[in-house]
Amino acid sequence: MLLLSVVHVSCGTRFLIASPFCSGSQACPSCQGITDESSVSIDPLPSPFGDQLSCAILLKPSEGSWSTYEVGDDLHIGIADSRNIVHSFWTEGVVRESSSWEDSIAVSSLDLPDIDAKLNEFIDRHDSDFLPESYDEMAWNCFDLIVRFLHFSICGRASETRCEIPQVVQRSSEQRLYCSTEMADSLEDLSADACVDRTNDANGFLNNQFDIFVHDYRERTEVEPDDCCGGKDGVEDVECAHSSPSKADGGPSKKDIINVARKLQKSIFSLQSLPNAEAHTDLLAELKGLQAVLNRALSSTSAEFAPSNVPLPDYDETDMQMLLGDEEVPKTTSMLDKVAEEKTKAGERLQGLLVQAEILMREATHAKTGVAK
Repeated sequence: MLLLSVVHVSCGTRFLIASPFCSGSQACPSCQGITDESSVSIDPLPSPFGDQLSCAILLKPSEGSWSTYEVGDDLHIGIADSRNIVHSFWTEGVVRESSSWEDSIAVSSLDLPDIDAKLNEFIDRHDSDFLPESYDEMAWNCFDLIVRFLHFSICGRASETRCEIPQVVQRSSEQRLYCSTEMADSLEDLSADACVDRTNDANGFLNNQFDIFVHDYRERTEVEPDDCCGGKDGVEDVECAHSSPSKADGGPSKKDIINVARKLQKSIFSLQSLPNAEAHTDLLAELKGLQAVLNRALSSTSAEFAPSNVPLPDYDETDMQMLLGDEEVPKTTSMLDKVAEEKTKAGERLQGLLVQAEILMREATHAKTGVAK
């Protein structure tokens, strides 16, 4: 089975179909218009279906074809010899088929010498193990035939003792892997612009991570009323770290920033009022620029958290560790720690800006007093 990438020229919709393309019988999934060869562009996609039907382990749906397959449907597996005859085990015992496997997927090529002779010898020796009445969908099925044959081919006996079966299976054709990857990439490209579900899933994950962050942040920063702001006697503590987040992170308090911004405004006004204000154009520009930076810093310290300004993770570390194992998932810094680091760095930058502001205001004072003299 060959997959085709079809683009409907009139509406620009891209979709996949199984070959062949029947002109005039395929409706566009977007505009529902009937397509023909003159209204579409067709490109074949790399496909792992049916490109190797000899000396390989093949996989196909137990019933129907891949075009009707749904996740959860049963699959059937068999071994193809050098003559494209597929040996498999099911309710009729071991069967040999030269057809009905055309649309199968070659899971792995088998680089075994004399594969035909080995298959015949294995079946002759162990035919009694794979009788129709011994078939069990869950406990003794088509997959067991494959495993036993690989043991027999490599170890010389059809036992369940561990041997180097992975070496045979790992010899899957690089071309097959390339085709499968290319097909997956093509499918991804086809749906990149239109996959609303993927976008919704991604947004849902980020929103969920943001909710977790907000909850954890509140838990970490929660304080008792007696210990914060109002104090035990209802007298406001102006140095309370809770009312001054920057100060709590080692940076200047919001009050300090506001005071410096006001002093900068006074210095700017004083210089602009001088008779020779043009002589201090550069200093005025520096003062105004620094004042604008401090005003933006004040706005950012007052801004609430949002998904756009919180370093949300690309994946859930716990879920990935459960899926891949602890060693395969790199340790990451928690969202709370990242926010704390950013606040510390922001506090250090603000402290540097206040020092710079103090220097510029002194220069402005010198300029003013120098004129007065």
